[in-house]
Parts: sequence; C-alpha cells; structure tokens
Amino acid sequence: MKPGPKRKADMPARINYARGEAIGSAILTASNVKHLRQLASEGHNRRDLAKRFGMSLSTIDRIIKRRTWKHV
Repeated sequence: MKPGPKRKADMPARINYARGEAIGSAILTASNVKHLRQLASEGHNRRDLAKRFGMSLSTIDRIIKRRTWKHV
C-alpha cells in the first residue's frame, strides 16, 4: 500500500535512519559542513572548496544548498 499524502508528510519524523557522520562512508563531519558553508558564504570559489574537501563540485553544491546535510 502506497502512503497517502498525510502519511508521506510525517514519514521523516517516523523513520529512523543514519544521517551525516553516522553513515559509515561519510567523508565529512558536521563541523566540516559548517566550515564549508561558512567559506562558501564568504565568497570562496566552489571548485576550490571541492578540491580542498576532496569532493566533487556537485556534492559541494548539494551541501551548500542544503539538499544534503540538512540537519546541520
């Protein structure tokens, strides 16, 4: 049975899943993410940030735009 709109809305609150550092393959820590976002807000080049943190440009973009690491 597919979840209806009401059930879909409360799914994130009901599902316990690993996020951020709790994921075994995570490269960043919460403090790294905060630092990365601070550097981006100060105008640092995203390509340079990607090289500095050893990640792809698209991953850096998703972190900055809070599509990933939303909880930080």
